[in-house]
Amino acid sequence: MTWRSDSTQLIPGCWVSSRYAGHGITGAAMRAATGEGQDGPGLGYDEWDGSADDTAEFRWTIATPLSAGVLVLEEDGSGGSTDALPDGLHSAAIQTWCNGVALGAPQPLTVQVGEGGETPEAITMVVAGQETGHDVASFSITVQAPVEPVDPITVAVAGVEQGHDAFHAVVSVGPAQGGWMEPVTVEQAALAARVDEVDELYDLIATLITTARESAEHITGRFYRTGVYVWDGMNWPTVVLQVVDVTSAKVTYWNGTAMVELASGAYVCTPAVGRPGTVFAPAIGQALPQLASIAAGARVRIELTVNVDPLTVPASVQTYIKAQVSAWLKNPEALTAAAVAANPLYERLLDRQRIYFH
Repeated sequence: MTWRSDSTQLIPGCWVSSRYAGHGITGAAMRAATGEGQDGPGLGYDEWDGSADDTAEFRWTIATPLSAGVLVLEEDGSGGSTDALPDGLHSAAIQTWCNGVALGAPQPLTVQVGEGGETPEAITMVVAGQETGHDVASFSITVQAPVEPVDPITVAVAGVEQGHDAFHAVVSVGPAQGGWMEPVTVEQAALAARVDEVDELYDLIATLITTARESAEHITGRFYRTGVYVWDGMNWPTVVLQVVDVTSAKVTYWNGTAMVELASGAYVCTPAVGRPGTVFAPAIGQALPQLASIAAGARVRIELTVNVDPLTVPASVQTYIKAQVSAWLKNPEALTAAAVAANPLYERLLDRQRIYFH
């Protein structure tokens, strides 16, 4: 055992008692002692970068204790917990020192016990495209996940024509949060409908929420979830596009060989003045390209993205969605030969949100 006194304290306010001379175990000794263990190599086994580290002196200190149990860390980088840990993923933070100098910030150390707390593996997605007609393509997506995700995953696939008989798929993937989340959750809709068996009806309720939201969008002319409005035309648009609250745009046009993207600085997409909608026009000092001849299909495509925060969707729209879901759940056999009339209460909920394009 040795004692070392230094102007810079390794652990402030403490004396460090070590079985090794200098600043700790050498790289060579550490590699020889901790190359194999019951649960794998020692903590510092991979800190060794080459023969130059054989004489370097390593040490580790516990910056943050283990979240459960007591972590025992030996000077050679081996160690474990003195207590039987519950199943799950437990964490701590370890500071590495080399020749008495800290190597960056403390790094996380995780201890996995049993199967609880297992981190799901990466999800693999395979997108396949197939032409289904002249200038038309369909896309299918296969999602492979070894472990079922805790939260639903939203996958949106959009097919974009890149040229004559050439397409590519734009895949947007996101957790059920932010712009991809519906304005009403399954739990909120189930509560409004006084439904207790949420697990059994989860998929059905989720589908009904989407259906009700799409109905509200059709009636009002607004988006209530992040989406893309696509305008296709044979010529550059001269009319106001019937979409509001646009956050970004992408324009492609036919140059005689392929659909190519128009530079963002060559045009503007801005709210119309005195009426709802979006105006597309060339930027000041710019001219739109001449469109080449094409046998069939659109020569111009404008994709207008509307980003929607579900937390900002008006309460009246949320109430409309909940009411529609409740009605469908309570009366699944709604198809009838008798004369029916729309419930005016539902219709009035969307009046303030309705846009009248002209």
